[in-house]
Amino acid sequence: DSSSSSAPPTAPPPNSTSDPTSQGHIRTSLPTETPPPAATTAPPTAAPQQGCAPPTVRTLLVSVGDPVQVTLPLNPRCPLILRRFPPGHRGAIEGQHSKSPKLSGLSAGEYVVKVTVTGDHAYGEALVNITVRPAARVNRPPTAVASPQTQEVLLPASSATIDGSRSTDDAAVVGYRWEQLGGPVLERGIQVDTPSLHLSHLQPGEYAFRFTVTDSEGLADSTVATVKVVKPADHPPVADAGPNQTVSLPSDHVTLYGNRSDDDHAVVDYLWTLDPNSQAKEVTMQGTRTPFLQLSDLREGVYTFKLTVTDSAGQQSSSTAFVIVQPGSNGAPRAAVGPDRQLTLPVSVAQLNGSASTDDQGITRFHWEAVSGPPGLKIEHADKAIAIATGFRTGSYTFRLTVEDQQGVSCHDPHLIHLAGESSPPVAHAGGSHTLVLPNNSLVLRGGASSADPAAVSFLWVRDGQSPAAGDVLYGSESWPSLHLANLVEGTYLFQLRVSDAQDRSSSATASVEVLPDPRRQTEVELELRVPLSQVSWQQRDTLRRQIAALLHVPDTDVDLRGLRAASEIRRAPLSLFNGISHHTFRTPLARRLRTLLLQERADLLLFRALRVEPTVCLLSCSDHGRCDPLTKRCVCEPFWMENPVWRLLQDSESNCDWNVLYVIVSSFAGVVLILSVGWACVCCCKRYPSSCGRVAQEVTSRRDSGLLVQCGGAAYGEQG
Repeated sequence: DSSSSSAPPTAPPPNSTSDPTSQGHIRTSLPTETPPPAATTAPPTAAPQQGCAPPTVRTLLVSVGDPVQVTLPLNPRCPLILRRFPPGHRGAIEGQHSKSPKLSGLSAGEYVVKVTVTGDHAYGEALVNITVRPAARVNRPPTAVASPQTQEVLLPASSATIDGSRSTDDAAVVGYRWEQLGGPVLERGIQVDTPSLHLSHLQPGEYAFRFTVTDSEGLADSTVATVKVVKPADHPPVADAGPNQTVSLPSDHVTLYGNRSDDDHAVVDYLWTLDPNSQAKEVTMQGTRTPFLQLSDLREGVYTFKLTVTDSAGQQSSSTAFVIVQPGSNGAPRAAVGPDRQLTLPVSVAQLNGSASTDDQGITRFHWEAVSGPPGLKIEHADKAIAIATGFRTGSYTFRLTVEDQQGVSCHDPHLIHLAGESSPPVAHAGGSHTLVLPNNSLVLRGGASSADPAAVSFLWVRDGQSPAAGDVLYGSESWPSLHLANLVEGTYLFQLRVSDAQDRSSSATASVEVLPDPRRQTEVELELRVPLSQVSWQQRDTLRRQIAALLHVPDTDVDLRGLRAASEIRRAPLSLFNGISHHTFRTPLARRLRTLLLQERADLLLFRALRVEPTVCLLSCSDHGRCDPLTKRCVCEPFWMENPVWRLLQDSESNCDWNVLYVIVSSFAGVVLILSVGWACVCCCKRYPSSCGRVAQEVTSRRDSGLLVQCGGAAYGEQG
């Protein structure tokens, strides 16, 4: 339509809720943008003739009808011209220059078209929106999928999984549900609202589960999945008692092997029995509950043994094995009576022992007899392996033992016993008296005994109870004829030797050992060095000896190193070294001389640093008022006596007991009184002669740097230093 008036285009409100069906599925609206003014949108016209006024262009009012809303898949006819369209539009316009154009091939989205109308000296245009909505969706029910639909579980496996996550819907699955329809009761139940169903602790049987899925609009679908739990086939075991075996006497033992018995699962029990129908019955069986049966004490004949095996299901199977015991070749027995013997009166009884006799099949008979000897001999239990002979006299006896086996084969062995007359008892000899001089502290006491048969005499050395406890017996020689002693100390030892023979006759003798002190111990000095004992070599020991000799200005041969030993941990000195010096005397004691040289004057002379120098034997007199401690080498004073520190300082740290405690107290008191008296006299003198004190003070003031300032009463006095 066109008219001579114009009006602005109108646009529908946004988000219109008009029902497209009631409008023939077509909805149009004017665009929100304002159309261009008529002056700018008029099409060009033919140029006017010269001398004529230009024609007037009228504005046309264009009406395109109501807004259009299209719902696919319709293809509406609209008198429109396409201006804007959704991406990917492939539609076409038919009759674009007609009054009713056709727009086809629409896709979902918003279109903007422009309608232009022209006439004689007239022009008009309009914009319209076309909204194309997608076709209305029809909701379809979901599809339940349980995978696998059917599955089989073979014990001992007892778990399974059913996957329902592959279920589909045209929109989305929002709910899952599992239900058990049949089968054994599950111990732990199931999770009913999960996409997948996990099952465990399944029992033999067939389980059925219904799986239901639901979409957002409540539509549902179900399917059924089955799980079949099958118990594997359990076949009975197969027993195998092993091959038959043959044994030849005298071998009477054999082992049957049933370890080849088999089962599809496992054999849990073995049982060996002697078949009741076995020909031979006497046998010893061990390991009847194990795969291996150990047989012993077999006898001639045929044995039948039955092996029964049981599997885990209680099924059993049996197998038999035969053991044939054949008689072996018979060997002759061997009689054994032991070596010949020599006895001494008053022995009148002797034991005859033939138990060492042997035979391959066993000895069945023993017989003892006297072949020769003085008359009057009697044999008791002559048919036993061990017999007793009585009624002996001086002389030689010959006995014979005869043994016989099951086959009647015999053997004999002679036995000689010589009986001598009564002998004298043994007499002990301990070795007499012995003297040792330290440092030699070891000795061997050689004892003995006079006897007709020295081999039948026993020895025992016993230390007297009053002997020193120190000293070691070496090699367990208390029961030897000779006693080996070591580490003896000063004193007198008594050792008693006791000897006895086979007839329990004894004798004893005593040996004495006197251990004298070392005569050179008084001149011995102990020197402690800071060095581990294990790090001192023999060459270093010899170097130490030469260094000490050079320090004392004596020949090397006059210095004797008695030994090296590890010192006490209390001393904190790892090494002690003993030095014995003979044939030389010094004006001062040797220990003091070495202490002065090594600890004060020439401390770096030796290979190792000296820590302490002391005499081995404490020689301090302690002023006759105490005793010298042999361990600390210091004086232990008697009551009311004490050490004189001044004299000790002058005597090179030598301990003493010179001072009486009472005298020290009285002297100290007198000294304090004397000092106080002199001080008081000085104070009184200053008070009595103050002018003299004043002059002294002035002099001190003028010569303060070279005087001594004193205080006397209330004034200061000085004295030139």
